[in-house]
Amino acid sequence: MNTKSEELLAALDRIDWFTCVGLRDLQPATMLNSWKEAIAFATDHRDWESFRLERRNELTVFLHNHAMERYRKWNEITADLKRSIEPMVSRKITNVSAAHNLPKAFEHCVRWDTLGACMEAEYSDLRPLGFYTELAAVYIKGHFPCGWDGLYPSGNLLIY
Repeated sequence: MNTKSEELLAALDRIDWFTCVGLRDLQPATMLNSWKEAIAFATDHRDWESFRLERRNELTVFLHNHAMERYRKWNEITADLKRSIEPMVSRKITNVSAAHNLPKAFEHCVRWDTLGACMEAEYSDLRPLGFYTELAAVYIKGHFPCGWDGLYPSGNLLIY
């Protein structure tokens, strides 16, 4: 794990997650009104899952085309990061998951987003930080990113 990933994980670990959900304090963004609405967009809409996968694929395609040796370490880096991410995410979402009866799919979304941001950080010496780093910033600001409104990259995040 490189220094940028360590710094990102430390920043995520320092804050209380989801403390600003429901506030309309992030712009530009499309702010949602409830956990029910946010979970519906995040877990019931295949569009968001596919959209996030496309953003991840942009990184892997870049690495495949421009840095094959580093790309070959993808699985090793992923496994290393997961050892730090999984317990942190579980710890950070426990209270909000219980309080709002959120589905297990919520945890999967948060883990995927966190891993995506760390993978961008791992390869940031080759490619600028991107979409998942933007999602990490939303988490750090106390919100839950849960969808995209419009055509990428000109649209807006859906945030609760």
